[in-house]
Amino acid sequence: MVAENRGGGNRAFWPVVGFVLALALGAISYILSPVAIQYVVPQLNNGQMPYDQLVVAVAGVIFLILGAIVVLIIAAAVPKNRNPMDKISEKELLEQRALRNKRRVAKKKRELDMKKQSRK
Repeated sequence: MVAENRGGGNRAFWPVVGFVLALALGAISYILSPVAIQYVVPQLNNGQMPYDQLVVAVAGVIFLILGAIVVLIIAAAVPKNRNPMDKISEKELLEQRALRNKRRVAKKKRELDMKKQSRK
């Protein structure tokens, strides 16, 4: 018998996909950092930082920016989890609680009645 797929079967691979995505963003950032250094950083860096460290620092900033963009896209694209408890109103919860309390009181009363009858 084939199990019904409810759309969550591929969740086991999400960490792997995230790791591959992080590697890809890191590579893109490292490749784009010399271009960013050429156009943006000359105004900011007065030769205080060695070029190799500057490449890594700029690549880190680009990585964070690209990562934030990807996270926003994923957050917008992933469907919201449909929890059946979200549809229950406060009034229904109070009614269910009152019903449970009535049943509990009735059960205690039955138990007391049974104890009284067994003593006779």
